[in-house]
Amino acid sequence: MKTLHYSIIAVTVLLLIPLMMNNPVKAGCLENANADWPSAPCYGCPGCIPSKEKQREEWNPYYQYKGANWMEMMKTQMIGAMKNGTLEDWVTSNDSNYNTWRYYYLNDQAPFFRSSVSGLNDEPHYIPPPLQQLKTGIESKDVACKMGLDLMIKTHDGLPVCVRYPTADILLQRGWAKEDISTLTSPDTIIMIPVNSSIRSNDFTFTPSVVKVVIGTNNTIRWINMDSVTNDITSSDVSFRSGLIESGYAWTHTFDTPGIYRYYGTIHPWLKGEVIVTSNPLINLKNDTGTITLGNQTYYFETPSYPSDAYSHPLQVSFHDVVFTLFPIGFRGGLPTSCGVQYYWTDTKFSDGTSESLHIFAGPNCPVPPLPTSFSKHANPQAGLTYYDGKMKLLVSK
Repeated sequence: MKTLHYSIIAVTVLLLIPLMMNNPVKAGCLENANADWPSAPCYGCPGCIPSKEKQREEWNPYYQYKGANWMEMMKTQMIGAMKNGTLEDWVTSNDSNYNTWRYYYLNDQAPFFRSSVSGLNDEPHYIPPPLQQLKTGIESKDVACKMGLDLMIKTHDGLPVCVRYPTADILLQRGWAKEDISTLTSPDTIIMIPVNSSIRSNDFTFTPSVVKVVIGTNNTIRWINMDSVTNDITSSDVSFRSGLIESGYAWTHTFDTPGIYRYYGTIHPWLKGEVIVTSNPLINLKNDTGTITLGNQTYYFETPSYPSDAYSHPLQVSFHDVVFTLFPIGFRGGLPTSCGVQYYWTDTKFSDGTSESLHIFAGPNCPVPPLPTSFSKHANPQAGLTYYDGKMKLLVSK
């Protein structure tokens, strides 16, 4: 029996050797299955890695395999990791993160990094151009520049550029924003005092001259003096006053009462502006249940209670004839943690049998702007999902 057993093993090995030699890419993949995507391409040896274009073709089906909702959620996490400087840790933590990064990297929407797991160590460290970074969802103020380059932001359209110091100085004189990423990452609303606005004949004023802000969202205004001379800001009712703002410096003021606030410069009185402050309609959601009016539509709202394992065991909640499935199977993996963000996802099923998926981001520590409310396309009734005071809220129109 032993002789027969050894003979079977020997024959099996002899059959496998030519197979592996003819397919070296798969040869090193027999014991490294991708748990997130069983069909993932695997390149088993350094000399077997195809061109980036070929890899892109082989990895593009991953987007369809996971679905748009999942991929966009993961892209948001990845962007957060990019901003926090933790991209490599995020990518290497599990197969899902790695697969997401690889897909977006191969489609020029994520930076390259050197790592033993990237499989791409033959390439130099890659930081996408500023406009490419914008396409991935990164804001102008968060664009990363290569070493030795400074981030500059054009005042009139907010577009970023990475330049060396001499060029940065020239652009500053032409009205580009002086402050770099480290000083522009707050959620403040930015108003510029333009270059040469102190010359009355130029007919310049605050840029933008009128802003609308929402209390609790973006109600801190930051005025940046781009002019070469001192300026100041005073409200028409003298409810706020900046004092002197030297060239290149900024002054901030937080508005906590709704109203229309007009202001001007006492040094250069032709500089005039207006701030329109509105209240946050979601403040009515402080109760656990009730009604709220958003726009011209009134909604019933409910604060669902769910156990900690709801992220892995979907929970159904019936509310005004709409069935909400909290954290459905497609959610795949719980809450992202790359930036302290919370992510809520529910499937909604209506009495006519149609279904839609709703999802929102929340969490003050996340660099990605939150999406506070998500509504269905189903009109009668319309379902919604929102977040207030640390709690998820379900909405159904009256």
